[in-house]
Amino acid sequence: MPQYLIILALLLFGLINCFFGYRAFKALLPFWGLAIGGFLGLTGAGELFPENAVAAVAGATLGGLLGGALFAFVYFLGVFVVGAGFAVTLAATAMTTEQVEFQAPALALAGLVGGAGALLAQKLTIVLATAFAGSAAMLTGFFAMLEHRPMTHYFIDPEVLGQFFLPALVATFVFGMIGAVVQFMVTASMGKS
Repeated sequence: MPQYLIILALLLFGLINCFFGYRAFKALLPFWGLAIGGFLGLTGAGELFPENAVAAVAGATLGGLLGGALFAFVYFLGVFVVGAGFAVTLAATAMTTEQVEFQAPALALAGLVGGAGALLAQKLTIVLATAFAGSAAMLTGFFAMLEHRPMTHYFIDPEVLGQFFLPALVATFVFGMIGAVVQFMVTASMGKS
């Protein structure tokens, strides 16, 4: 897929997710399942059959189809996974490299707490997760248009954005907060879907 199509998809997905994520959540949930399932299938196939492209494609396809179907039909699983992923991302960001021996148990605990919290506060979780994920996707697409570095490195390695890392982080937060406010105003006035 050409780079400009990926950038356009990131910008469009980010815009929709950031400002209309709560309304689009049920429609986008199968795609989240497709992406997560595809990633897990690809990773599993890569571990079992290293250097085998056919196994990688088969694993990603099977995992994606299963994840998409599961998320489409089991709404609460999708909400749990979104909350768990959000909590794990925050916990991983807060950890230092010296805390390596505590990472797996701490991240697992963060995921369980985040997933359970998401089930208890579904609207809040969905709005915050979609607003900030959309904000990050929009800014990733924006910086990908300006730079020629791999998009997978944005927001993971401060060295990739160099002097723009802190402004990008602040912009992600600001757009995420604006997106969350817009979503709360729209969903509050229209009622829960």
